[in-house]
Amino acid sequence: MIKRETGSIEQVMTALRELEETIGGAQRFLGDRCVVNRTFLLQRMEIVGRCLPEAVKQAAAIVKEEKDIKDAAQRDAAEQAQKAREEAQKSIDDAARQAEEMRAESRKGAEDAKKANDAAQQAASALRAQAESDAQAIRQRAQQDANAIVGKAQQDAAMIMANADQSARAAVSQDNVHRMAVVAAEELRDQTSKDMELLRQQCVDYLDSLMADTDRYLVSLSSDIRKQRQMLDGQR
Repeated sequence: MIKRETGSIEQVMTALRELEETIGGAQRFLGDRCVVNRTFLLQRMEIVGRCLPEAVKQAAAIVKEEKDIKDAAQRDAAEQAQKAREEAQKSIDDAARQAEEMRAESRKGAEDAKKANDAAQQAASALRAQAESDAQAIRQRAQQDANAIVGKAQQDAAMIMANADQSARAAVSQDNVHRMAVVAAEELRDQTSKDMELLRQQCVDYLDSLMADTDRYLVSLSSDIRKQRQMLDGQR
């Protein structure tokens, strides 16, 4: 910063003010003419002439310094504005990058959810197919067991009837024996009918038990599949 020499400027201003006061307070004659102290005026003019160049230099230096300060302030303001713009752009870029990362994360989450859903559907389809296969196997096994029971019952009944007929024919030669054979045959037929009915009821009970086991298995499997679906729905 320029050091201001205020003495010369103050002397010029004082001398000019004294000249103005002297001329303003001088005695007037005709028109604009007046009487002033010549020595006083010359002294003041000499002060102005001696100090004015230095005062002009000081004033020019002051103006230049003020201009330099103003230019520096403008440069600082421009630099601050540029810095603010760069920081704002950096913030915008950072926000855009974060938004893109969040979008990518969201897309990845959606893809992972879709993969999990597809896997769950495949698992459910596999469970359903396995359940149908197990149910079919149980039905076939139950039918085979029922057929075996019925076949054995029929064989036993045929054997019993054959034995009864043989016993009846062997006793036909004697009247009492014949009557006893007829009674025994009737009793044997009645017992055979009862045994057949019992075997039929046992076969029905066995089939009902197998069907009940199959039904409980299917209900349990359906419950497991429903739970799996609920868990998948909870992950969406």
